[in-house]
Amino acid sequence: WVPYWAKDRMRNWLEQLGDWPISRSRYWGSPLPIWVCSHCSNRKVVESIDELKNLSGAKKIIVHKPEIDDVKWQCKKCGKGEMRRVPEVLDVWFDSGVSSWAALGGANSRLFKEFWPADLNLEGTDQFRGWWNSEIITSVICFDKKPFKNIVVHGIVTDVNKRKMSKSDGNDVKPAEVIQKYNRDFLRYYLIRGSDGHDIAFNWNDFEDVSRFFNVFMNTYNYMSLYLGTAPKKPAHSDLMPEDLWILSRMNSMLMDAEKNYEGLTIYKIPSIVEQFVMEDLSRTYIKLIRDRTGTKTEAAAAHTLHEIMHALLKVLSPIMPHACEYIYRDLRTEKMEESVHLCDFPSPDKKFIDAELEKQMELAKNILQTSLSLREEQKLRLRWPLNEIIVRTKTGNELKRVLQIIAAASNVKKASESTDAPKGTYAEKAFNENTSVFLNTSADKELQDEWELMELRRRIQDKRKQAKLMPQNKVELFISCSDASFLKKHSKQIESETNTTLVQKQGAMERLLSRDFYIEINVKEK
Repeated sequence: WVPYWAKDRMRNWLEQLGDWPISRSRYWGSPLPIWVCSHCSNRKVVESIDELKNLSGAKKIIVHKPEIDDVKWQCKKCGKGEMRRVPEVLDVWFDSGVSSWAALGGANSRLFKEFWPADLNLEGTDQFRGWWNSEIITSVICFDKKPFKNIVVHGIVTDVNKRKMSKSDGNDVKPAEVIQKYNRDFLRYYLIRGSDGHDIAFNWNDFEDVSRFFNVFMNTYNYMSLYLGTAPKKPAHSDLMPEDLWILSRMNSMLMDAEKNYEGLTIYKIPSIVEQFVMEDLSRTYIKLIRDRTGTKTEAAAAHTLHEIMHALLKVLSPIMPHACEYIYRDLRTEKMEESVHLCDFPSPDKKFIDAELEKQMELAKNILQTSLSLREEQKLRLRWPLNEIIVRTKTGNELKRVLQIIAAASNVKKASESTDAPKGTYAEKAFNENTSVFLNTSADKELQDEWELMELRRRIQDKRKQAKLMPQNKVELFISCSDASFLKKHSKQIESETNTTLVQKQGAMERLLSRDFYIEINVKEK
């Protein structure tokens, strides 16, 4: 029973159940198969059409009203009266109760033996007293056996005040309205995310969270396509950087959780599992860590890792957001791949990549990075300005050895180390728990300050490129001059390489960055 409380609710209903009047005085419905003698009140329950033909002598039987009411025969008990069908029909819930085996051709059919009891019933909360009730009753009467193996319960969609939606009350929202404003996948994702068995109080504001996830997911794909291109060959394990190993561990941990919930039919839990991975681990952490690897010898490992992750995500999410996943899959598809993402196997978790210790160290590293950012803000040191050193004091001095490289790169320091003692010197300090403190070296000599100037200059050039609507691959001329000619001469090659430009000396109105004045202009015509 999904969710788990549904089992108790069904038990409570059955334990308090009263008698069930199985007949109704209606015209439409399944006619009661009971014939009564007009003279002696002899009763006969007919179990099949073949038996009815033998009793009545009719060659053709139509088992619906009014034709069935014309089927009569002489009473075999008294020989005087006529056997006539009673006028009532079966209660419609009786029909639904037996439908799961009647639709398979009855209890002796091959299909019945293969497909009954049903693997799954998926219905709303109103079926506790409806379908599941009548199924259990009829099945236990006939077979002394439950008619289903699994039940998944969903609520109904109400308005934001939890009132039943009604066109006459003017509080109804049509699916087409949501699709028109967003799309089909938004609506499907929203409903699955909220289908934990309780009613869903429809709120347009909730789609902001859905939209945020979709935007991050699509931006991740766009980043992969734009900066990392086609997936390279699978790298050797030794070529994977610590952040690659960490995100692959997180991905496979996520796959294990997703697989467990798909198989356990708790599908409503999967969106939050995937959101945590995509929003926090992939977008907010991993992609930030690999941005500077573009164009380096480690780019191939990052590109392959990102492609592996994207293909796994498409397969995990395809039942929940089928159109978006199919769109991306077809864009990535090669001839060796299945025609559609919906024809792919579910991605099996690769347990050899799951590294609990690395994940634990990375969680600690993320806290350290947040603390270092806080320290920079307090010291008015921008993140893009490199610093010399960060030291983390831990209880054992051996809790971060596999992620020190990540801490150094992400906190933009030249060296990261771990110690059990507090360092001496010009360090800013902040603790985030009783056992762990972060020390950031805030001293900066002239060489380091020149690096800050270079970072600011690069940012300003990239802003100009963005204003000119240039793509990263567009190489253009950069007209530039500086109040310190030696600085420009020293760093010209690095500036050209990092901004994809060709430097041209030109005078003009200057503006100050940190300690120097610059003139910067982009020629939008591609070089």
